[in-house]
Amino acid sequence: MGGSDKASKAAQAGEDQRRQQVTDTQRRIEDIYSAPGRENDIRDVEGATRDYLQGDLNRQNTTAGRELKFALARSGQTMGSTDANQNRKLAEAFLRGSVEVQRRAGAAGNSLRQADQSAKLGLFSQALAGLDMTTATRQAGESMRNNIGMARADAMQTGLGDVFGDLGNIYKRSREKSGEEQAERYRYNTFFTPNSYYSGGTGGREFG
Repeated sequence: MGGSDKASKAAQAGEDQRRQQVTDTQRRIEDIYSAPGRENDIRDVEGATRDYLQGDLNRQNTTAGRELKFALARSGQTMGSTDANQNRKLAEAFLRGSVEVQRRAGAAGNSLRQADQSAKLGLFSQALAGLDMTTATRQAGESMRNNIGMARADAMQTGLGDVFGDLGNIYKRSREKSGEEQAERYRYNTFFTPNSYYSGGTGGREFG
């Protein structure tokens, strides 16, 4: 009986020690992911995403504004109701783009938080299976660095897309009109210039 009792107590002591090691390791993991500096990392990712996408939006806005100005001038609609309406659409598109920039920046931060949470829970499970504190600490640091890189890459991979696509019709119509006018001038110059007499055109014989 005495030997059995000693063995039982030894087994219990071993189990208590194992559980304490698991608790200590998980507490260490939690401390790493909950450190105040991690929130700074998240804000940095949000800020970098916001700056990148805002730059994309600003470039698109500059290009769209320039094309709209030329399109309105080519079609003779500057300073009219069409001018006001199209510039209103331009401003509205920019506003929607700005809202999307903020949304995507926040999503990048949330994506990083979720990635950290998933990695933390995975390390908790490994701690239950015997992962030691030193290894857990190293793996937590590695996963946090990797998660930052993935969050940045995912947020910046595609940019904003074509924010001002709704204005494409007026650009298209203006370019088509300009092309038609150029073609018309070319036909006029071909058939109604003195040189056309020598190239077989009728304009030289009729007018030259």
